[in-house]
Amino acid sequence: MPYEIPNEKLLLERMPKPEQEIMELTKFALTFDGYKYWGQDCGEIAGLVGTYYDEHGYLPDGMNLSDLRACLFYDQRCLKNADQMIGFVNDEGEVFVPKPNTKGIEEFMRYLVSRIARVLYEKKQNQQKINSLNNFLKIGIINSKQFKKTINPFVDFE
Repeated sequence: MPYEIPNEKLLLERMPKPEQEIMELTKFALTFDGYKYWGQDCGEIAGLVGTYYDEHGYLPDGMNLSDLRACLFYDQRCLKNADQMIGFVNDEGEVFVPKPNTKGIEEFMRYLVSRIARVLYEKKQNQQKINSLNNFLKIGIINSKQFKKTINPFVDFE
């Protein structure tokens, strides 16, 4: 597995684009360990998330960066396993290796990468606002009470 990148070190500028080759997305997926995050329930949870996406065509906004990355990690594992399917011998004695339908997995992985990028973009925007508020506090444009009141919507408590 490639080296892990913690959420706080993940940079929007270094992420693959959703439209890039699937191999780039799978490399990125392996920078987070979904098994570490969700434990033995990783497959079940990622499956439920995937089913929600299949039924609705989107994921709700409440998913955090780790949730999205864990789903991407697990779908990478599914894609890898689909490519390693074992064949069987049919009634005529011919070896048959079924070709899995990986289009849906790849589509969902591309969607997850775009959602991860959106979360990172929003975090970056919020950090810029926090930096401005810190500067305003420092130079006396706002006081600490105003700072605390204004900063609440931008603080990520994940």
